[in-house]
Amino acid sequence: LKNFKTALSLYSSMDTITLVIILPVSYFLVYQLVKLTLNNILASKNTMRTLPLPPGPKPWPIIGNVLELGPKPHRSFASLAKVHGPLMLLRLGSVTTVIVSSASVAKEMFL
Repeated sequence: LKNFKTALSLYSSMDTITLVIILPVSYFLVYQLVKLTLNNILASKNTMRTLPLPPGPKPWPIIGNVLELGPKPHRSFASLAKVHGPLMLLRLGSVTTVIVSSASVAKEMFL
């Protein structure tokens, strides 16, 4: 009976420690994690709004413009360039790709 009372008092003191120290610390850490995640999402959305993207064909959900490439991508890029211009945006799956199909535009971009 004496050991039971000792164990019970030890258990109740651990519950108090848990409520007083561990619970607020865990809430604080979760709050900081959520705050950091939301800040990153908002910052990335603001950056995407300020950067102008070149024109391109409308992508399909998930696969993007992969089906428009065909067996000879260089010919597909040439035909797409006639419609969308020498600088175009393609989404290949989840990867956003800028295609430059003109030497003069490429020279202008990198000089």
